[in-house]
Amino acid sequence: MSELKDFLRERINQSANFYTQDLEALSHEQLEKSPGGKARSGYDFTHEVIVVNHRIAAQLRGEDPGPWPFGDDWAVCPDSDRNKETAISQLKGSAEAILAAMEPIPGDKFNEKFKIGERETSFSGMVGLASVHMMYHTAQLNYIQALDGDTDVHWN
Repeated sequence: MSELKDFLRERINQSANFYTQDLEALSHEQLEKSPGGKARSGYDFTHEVIVVNHRIAAQLRGEDPGPWPFGDDWAVCPDSDRNKETAISQLKGSAEAILAAMEPIPGDKFNEKFKIGERETSFSGMVGLASVHMMYHTAQLNYIQALDGDTDVHWN
């Protein structure tokens, strides 16, 4: 087993677990609102995380995920997915998709460079990006919590 692959698997699991715990700590009303009337809602950036994770999983499988589905705009969560249970389920599923896509890749291939379009990357770079992206947006969930007076850390 590859130490790097094990490390990346742990990062995806941890990031998804932290994100899920932060989603669970927020109410539907908190996830729905747009702080200041301009900021994206928790549902919107969570939807972005889910889409990015599935796109990374597709690339890990050697598939073309197609064009960015939101064009030049921010990701907006569809009305049908704007509930906490759906967000949690889809977030977990998107992390599981990355983990499943990692499995058949030999550990010694994770740092090999290759191109996707004009961009050079590696399997480790793609998985690392997914973890960092989840942590970036879970910090935004923490900020939404703090705006309503909740400064507790909900990770265990």
